[in-house]
Amino acid sequence: MIANLNKGGNAYGTIKYAAFKDGAYLLDTNMAGYDPAQLASEFEYFVKKNNYVQVPVFHASINFHPSDRKLTEEEYIDIASDLRKELAFDDNNHQYLLALHTDAKLLNTDEIRPHLHLIVNRVDFQGKCKNDYLDYINIQKALRKIEQKYELIPQQSSWEVEAKKGNPSREEETKFIQDAIKQAANDKPEMPTFISRLLEQNIDVQCRITRTGKLQGISYCYNDKVLKGRQVGQDYTHIGIQSKLGVVHKPSHKQQIELLIKTHQVDKDLSTASTTDSNSDDSNSTSSLSVSSSLSQQKYANAIAPTVRLFWQMQKPDKVLRGSKYDLELDVSTILVKRKSGEEIAQIPLDVDKAPQGITLNSEDVDNFRSLQQILDKHQALQQQQQQKQPKKSSGLEL
Repeated sequence: MIANLNKGGNAYGTIKYAAFKDGAYLLDTNMAGYDPAQLASEFEYFVKKNNYVQVPVFHASINFHPSDRKLTEEEYIDIASDLRKELAFDDNNHQYLLALHTDAKLLNTDEIRPHLHLIVNRVDFQGKCKNDYLDYINIQKALRKIEQKYELIPQQSSWEVEAKKGNPSREEETKFIQDAIKQAANDKPEMPTFISRLLEQNIDVQCRITRTGKLQGISYCYNDKVLKGRQVGQDYTHIGIQSKLGVVHKPSHKQQIELLIKTHQVDKDLSTASTTDSNSDDSNSTSSLSVSSSLSQQKYANAIAPTVRLFWQMQKPDKVLRGSKYDLELDVSTILVKRKSGEEIAQIPLDVDKAPQGITLNSEDVDNFRSLQQILDKHQALQQQQQQKQPKKSSGLEL
């Protein structure tokens, strides 16, 4: 089986295409709606419980080998159920739809090529969004297990077939790096996010960046094996990841990339040192020193960004806003969040359409900014009540 995996934000369009186009048949669902509008509305009800998720729609198109035996509708439903379980989607907590398409034909024949479309809401009934970081890799592992269980013909994924071959003497490392790069670039991220994701997979990254910020080379290291981009494959060079995989690099990323790589190395050194005293329990100290995973950093940055922007807007400082715990400093159009020690922990663009970037945020920082948000909410309510009476002066709010 081959699965083409997509993530998106348009539930209505995806549902309409997958389950209601000509030649499509809805096989299975745990939802109540009867048409695309009703089903999309059900999706949105739970999506609205999470203010941060941007791509809640998981959509997989599942194709079978042309020589596979004919499957029954019950087998299609069972296969999709097994796939959801392998990807940790709980049918009692995640909405899903399964549709069968019979409108396509095998190449150069009139024989119908049936294939499945599986749609799942990544946001569960409690409003929590399922982590999808490894879906691109995990779905391939799941398909191999399902092929064996249902005695289907094993197939390589489309991206495995198209991927350029790397150094044959380092096949295992090359394959792992290729898979990780594909996954890290799945949503066409900016370069710092792309690198963070690779670092999280224990793939060290080295970038050759000019003084003006131009990316001129990239190499990867896994299991102490260093591979230049061209050794991994043409799609994985500094040119390939941008032109083929859609990773966005800007000259302004230079400092952030260098900081990410340097901080990751420090974190590795700290982790190595900590293994010498494995019986000690100093989790608070460790959390303050170590770098959170890239996913946690994104989550933390998204959590504090609205508060940082609102606080900056209310205080209206020139370039620097100092508090008892944090300082905010404006760099062009980005607010740099710093601890009193001077350590930069996050970058929050003033433009709400641009993604914030966490660097060394932790859960305590998020709690602090949540407390600040509560103060801001109360202050705004008070301002609305006494708008005509209060003079325009410093709010007296404190970071």
